[in-house]
Amino acid sequence: MTLRWLPPLLVAAVLGAAQAQSAGHDVSVRVPNYIGLKIVDDGGNIGLGATVRFDLESDPDAYVDAILGGGEVRPTAVASFADVQVAVRGGAWRVWVRAQPLAYAGPGSGAGLRLADLVVRRGTASGLAPEAITIRPGGSILGSWSLTTSWQRIVTDNQSTNGWRSLGFNGLDYVLLVQGDEDPGRYATVVTYLLTNP
Repeated sequence: MTLRWLPPLLVAAVLGAAQAQSAGHDVSVRVPNYIGLKIVDDGGNIGLGATVRFDLESDPDAYVDAILGGGEVRPTAVASFADVQVAVRGGAWRVWVRAQPLAYAGPGSGAGLRLADLVVRRGTASGLAPEAITIRPGGSILGSWSLTTSWQRIVTDNQSTNGWRSLGFNGLDYVLLVQGDEDPGRYATVVTYLLTNP
């Protein structure tokens, strides 16, 4: 008789030991206030050595045609400059641009061509503007700007971008305004775009 009762006692002991237990812990996540700006090449990679060239010497007829027909010249070459993109996580942001003074090398004095003769017309040649970031009410984005040595604000927005977004322009959207009085030679500048998160 004792043997018959032993298995039920073992079963009761095992069931009693199988009661549920729990333990807990906290999880904490901090998302950084992140901002980023990049010029990318055709493959979407950082555009190392991004350049915009106006080689009017290689096509003097185009230069003369521009002088006679309104004075605008498109770049003859654009390298590693397929898009300008921003990523902002956390509130208001601004994009600024400025350029170094034109450096001249040639037989003349460098007269006739000014930094302001270099103009960016957002999306006109690249076609990027329709696919670009949407600026919310209270924000703004310029359609065009001339280069200057002072910082000028070209974009204002007040909300996160939710990832990388195009600003709607690239090197193809640069134009050079010519009048025909430019000294022959080489002119160069460095253009800098700056993203701030005030």
